[in-house]
Amino acid sequence: MAVVVALVITAIFYQITVGRRPTQAVVAQKELVVAKEDLAMGSEIQRENLLIRDYPVEAYPQGAFADIEDVIDRSVISPILANEPILAGRVTEKGAGVGLAPLIPQGKRAVAISINQVSGVSGYINPGSEVDILLTGQPQGTNERLTATVLENVTVLSTGHRGNLLLTVILPLRS
Repeated sequence: MAVVVALVITAIFYQITVGRRPTQAVVAQKELVVAKEDLAMGSEIQRENLLIRDYPVEAYPQGAFADIEDVIDRSVISPILANEPILAGRVTEKGAGVGLAPLIPQGKRAVAISINQVSGVSGYINPGSEVDILLTGQPQGTNERLTATVLENVTVLSTGHRGNLLLTVILPLRS
């Protein structure tokens, strides 16, 4: 009788501790469009640049796309890294075009300004930076050099490195 009771207790103990397999919670998933490779600012997104990944619904990014067709033929407003979700705030409207034109907000214009390495802070200014534009010169009839702030808090759209730097900034349109 003692052997039977010991076997029953052992079986119950085994079922409680070892016999049960841990259950995994089922997490609801939704498709998410991500970049297959790094996408540069101003480039047009094509099907071969994109992948679909399953993503938890609870953590789904706001402004994300679930369908590749919704993303194709849009331009990149700010660089997107490989495997990063494509978000509405990082791309233009569908069919807006490529290059810098779609990056210029409605009611604004872009202006290119030639600068040198010193005034361009030696390569530390990047697209998206907020800068002040200063003008330095020597007024006629004086030996004194003066500097005046011409524009404040303008957004840098692009930078170049041929000879002198070329800084493209976004300005409001004048009426």
